[in-house]
Amino acid sequence: MGDSRSDATDIRGKFLLVGVFSGSSLRSYSISNAGALNFVNFAGTGSAPFAVAVDPSGRFAYTANKGSLNISLFTVNQSTGAVARNSFSGDTGTAARDITVDPSGRFVYTANDTASRISAYRINSNGTLSAIGNPMSLNGAFSVKVDPAGRFLYAVGASSSAVAVYSINPIDGSLSFASNGPNAVGSPHSVEVSPNGKFSFAANTSTNTVTAFSTNILNGALTNPTSADSGSNSFQVRTDPTGRFLYVPNKLSGTVSIFTINPLNGTLNKVIDQGGLAGPHQIAITGVLQ
Repeated sequence: MGDSRSDATDIRGKFLLVGVFSGSSLRSYSISNAGALNFVNFAGTGSAPFAVAVDPSGRFAYTANKGSLNISLFTVNQSTGAVARNSFSGDTGTAARDITVDPSGRFVYTANDTASRISAYRINSNGTLSAIGNPMSLNGAFSVKVDPAGRFLYAVGASSSAVAVYSINPIDGSLSFASNGPNAVGSPHSVEVSPNGKFSFAANTSTNTVTAFSTNILNGALTNPTSADSGSNSFQVRTDPTGRFLYVPNKLSGTVSIFTINPLNGTLNKVIDQGGLAGPHQIAITGVLQ
């Protein structure tokens, strides 16, 4: 797949979409019942796609393009998984690093590290995006994730030491600052929320650790940080759909750290560092929907 730095699956787990950074393309693969991949097709993106997101309906996919500083929109064939690029191009500011869609499929949020801002968009009926509200400031904004209830956006910045929490307006999707989590992470590059919304996690590239937090589902606040060793250059963090396991790809050590998640307090216990991988950057997981 060349220089693949981003991937995402549709909610049904039928297709895998892979952003090829140096090739500026989005490649689609069908996923067999055994997990094998079969190439479907590809379409051009903006320059240097760094993140991919698929809306809950599976009809639309978006890439955040670090080189061309914009968002590319694709339609996804529900039967074959074939992707086709739409002419829409949305500005995300300097160095687009991440993109996420809220669980309702109404809003999109992006992280831009050089511009140090989080941007919000409304998804129109044809998949195009319209900017909403005022961008939020976050030093080195690198990763964004909406909680399962769609009430809060969690964000981390590579130049920040805390997870930022934003409230999402349920009517128009605009953001307002809610709180900062404890200063217990080092140069975080990825944030994740458990499927039940009770725990949040951050991957820390400078300390080679992953930090777990308890999450207040009423106000979004983070407390009780605990950290566990992962691997060198931990670049992303993802839970499985059951919320039982956490996966952290470590780019420089060529491993994926696998943890169990304590269902009572969210603390992590390492199972294994799965090795033999060539610079894992991101990870996509399919499974039972919660």
